[in-house]
Amino acid sequence: MINILLTVDDIHPEEGFGFHDEYEFNLKRLIDAGIKPTLFVVPQWHYKMEFHISKHKEWIKSFGENVEWAIHGYAHYNPNIGRDVWQEFNEVSEQKAVELVDMARFAIKNATGTDPVGIRFPGWVISQDNMDSLLTNCNWLDYYALHSFGTELMNYKDKIIVPLTKEIHKLYELKLHHDNINIILHAHISPGENGTNENSLNDENTEAI
Repeated sequence: MINILLTVDDIHPEEGFGFHDEYEFNLKRLIDAGIKPTLFVVPQWHYKMEFHISKHKEWIKSFGENVEWAIHGYAHYNPNIGRDVWQEFNEVSEQKAVELVDMARFAIKNATGTDPVGIRFPGWVISQDNMDSLLTNCNWLDYYALHSFGTELMNYKDKIIVPLTKEIHKLYELKLHHDNINIILHAHISPGENGTNENSLNDENTEAI
């Protein structure tokens, strides 16, 4: 069986980073066309209270019901590592990793009315010890969506692992543990700082989908 999945990172309400009028419009165009995307949410971007999704429930509801919600960290920010601060799960304790996921789950469920189905770690970094702790303590998660480098040799037990493509218009075929073939289209909701997200939902990439 062939499954096609559109995943979109960095969903949060800060203009220019979590959304952008053109890119949000394109996402809603795809939803209206019958595509059910998985939206990876950052519940409190960089710990800024004004961007906590509990304050933006109407914006969350504006995506409609034909979406699937997932976790993209809690704040997408780790002020303690001094570098690569977007790698939220880098060099944190097992207890902190579980705490971040539980906080994100509560915030997303409160804003959307549904449990998030999976997680993608900001910056794609997680240690095996922390992964083991999440598998034990957060077994309600259906899957872990990971980059194809740096984590492909880790042990994920019976969870479904979804490697990514970097470019939204490039297809990445893979076999999961149940031998299904999945085609993953990976995107960001906005162009990011200085336009660094080449796989954003701009007009060109949206038309490619």
